[in-house]
Amino acid sequence: MTTYLVTGANGGYGKAVIDYLATAVSKDSIFGLVRSEEKGKALREKGIGVRVGDYSDKDSLLAALQGIDKLLLVSGVPGNRQAEHQNVIDAAKEAGVSFIAYTSLAGADTVAKDFPLGDDHRYTEQALKESGIAFTSLRNNWYLENELPLLGPALASGKLVYGANEDNKVAWVSRDDLAEAGAKVLLADSPKEIIELSGASLTYADLAQALSQATEKAIKAEKGSNDDVVAALVEGGFPAEAAPGFASLQDAIAANFLDAQVSDLEEVLGRPQTPIVASLKVLLA
Repeated sequence: MTTYLVTGANGGYGKAVIDYLATAVSKDSIFGLVRSEEKGKALREKGIGVRVGDYSDKDSLLAALQGIDKLLLVSGVPGNRQAEHQNVIDAAKEAGVSFIAYTSLAGADTVAKDFPLGDDHRYTEQALKESGIAFTSLRNNWYLENELPLLGPALASGKLVYGANEDNKVAWVSRDDLAEAGAKVLLADSPKEIIELSGASLTYADLAQALSQATEKAIKAEKGSNDDVVAALVEGGFPAEAAPGFASLQDAIAANFLDAQVSDLEEVLGRPQTPIVASLKVLLA
């Protein structure tokens, strides 16, 4: 029996991957990595095995990875990711893990090659190559869920305020679609090393139109500055101290780092991308 370990098992993406795996293989073969026994309670209640470990503690990872065949390494939070991801990869090699799928960034070495947020992902992809372990880089594009802080104010004001240029595009894709794709790669026999997972490229005007359809409210995209985005975020209840950092992502969009040149999403899913309107309805339900 092939065994699977999903890190970040309490996060939205990790939970969704585990739920999909559980429809395809025995729950006895699925494990989730959590930081404490207490945090594993919900997983156990669903019949999923629990392993305790922390990216910053290689010994805990080595123990958690014993008997695991396939690992889904969900990227950690920015800060010390390179060292933490290296710990996971080194522990996986020592534990005899045969395959690693890693959640990277869309177009990490092409359209997003100059995107600083991709530095940790590029490092991790190289570390995976050097490890000798079979791997797949799941180059996920921007989660539609990432736009929630802007969608709330848009629904309240009727204006979706953004700071990028009018013709800039983002290849938004739902977390559920990305999680299903990640699970299917884990289940595959010999997946490709690099898999680009992007949705259809859309402008903010397109997103506003989809939001209008999903909610039956009149929403219009409004081009502004990053300061305007900050103001909209704060008015919608987003923490004032975090708003400038969130708004600065508009600069990445303006540089076209989140557009897509190619995508393997529909090939991996075996179906079309979930329509953006349908994804918004689920997201806002």
